[in-house]
Amino acid sequence: MTIQEAQPGQTESDLLSTALTIGLWIAEHSGEIGRGFAEFTKGVTNVKKWVNKTDRNVEVWKLDGGNRWRDHYRVPPRQTGGGEMWIPWADDADEYADHHAIIRVDEVVVGYIWQSGPAVRFNTSDEFVPGGVCVPGAAGAGGDRTVVIDTDHEGRVGFAFLA
Repeated sequence: MTIQEAQPGQTESDLLSTALTIGLWIAEHSGEIGRGFAEFTKGVTNVKKWVNKTDRNVEVWKLDGGNRWRDHYRVPPRQTGGGEMWIPWADDADEYADHHAIIRVDEVVVGYIWQSGPAVRFNTSDEFVPGGVCVPGAAGAGGDRTVVIDTDHEGRVGFAFLA
């Protein structure tokens, strides 16, 4: 609305005050707005926390354009750590080549992870799979996640995404 379109009785000061109030509300709620928009539009999935419930060392990183490791974190046994990692998008093998994340436990890779379409997907070998298997847990694309790495009763290592 322009000043000329203001409602009767509204002044330029009233309009500026309203705009400032709206701007401040958006700034205060930007995380919620961004998260909601990402989930609604199936946007970027952001891992905020890495939980290592094993007695082994966990290492995570991603390739996101190029061969250099990005967002590289080490999480000691029975610790929570690391930091944020946006899961890379890959819709075909060419994109996957340098757009995926890796979870390694004691030098053994347990998962190669990427986003495609409405989901976060994974493979146990380093290759793109069209329409690949969704990660265990909260696999929908968009929003914040916690990744838990743990062992089952037979000592096999696995991971799950939690919302």
